[in-house]
Amino acid sequence: MTTKEAIQKEFMKEYRQKNYQQITVKELCRNTPVARTTFYSYYQNTDELKEEIENNLINGIVTIASEVTNNPIAEMDFSVFFTLTLEYIQKYWNDIHTFLILQPNLRFIQKWKDAIKTHFALRFPHKCGAVNFELISETIAAAIIGAYSYWLKNPEQVDIGKLNQIVMSALETIDDII
Repeated sequence: MTTKEAIQKEFMKEYRQKNYQQITVKELCRNTPVARTTFYSYYQNTDELKEEIENNLINGIVTIASEVTNNPIAEMDFSVFFTLTLEYIQKYWNDIHTFLILQPNLRFIQKWKDAIKTHFALRFPHKCGAVNFELISETIAAAIIGAYSYWLKNPEQVDIGKLNQIVMSALETIDDII
């Protein structure tokens, strides 16, 4: 593990345990342990650190979408996309759970919605100018993140097959609505 990864890991550990405003660079450095000058060689402050963690998580999801959608979205195998996304969420469960459930991080949620909407715009460029395209994209993106959030909050109550149906239906809906 690199020093940077150790700082990120410690930040998320603290973020799970206490309010974001209570996390200090001094405490992060003491618990990692690294010198404060080392921390500042990577980040200007804890917000920049948090944003890098958000970006890393979102980039992982975007990578999955990019790898699965080499063909037009109508030909995309949503079950493969869903399976890879579930595996990714399970791999980063603690961090995603923290940003969606423990301390809802609106910036992270917006980045995820924006990634979904960007994917829609890339796959349906001829529909981007359609009336309500933004509204429909935003609604579907929020529904998808809502379904994953419910699963993260209630993992024992969720039938993965039904979650799959919900997410796949939401993804397939965009072509039907617009």
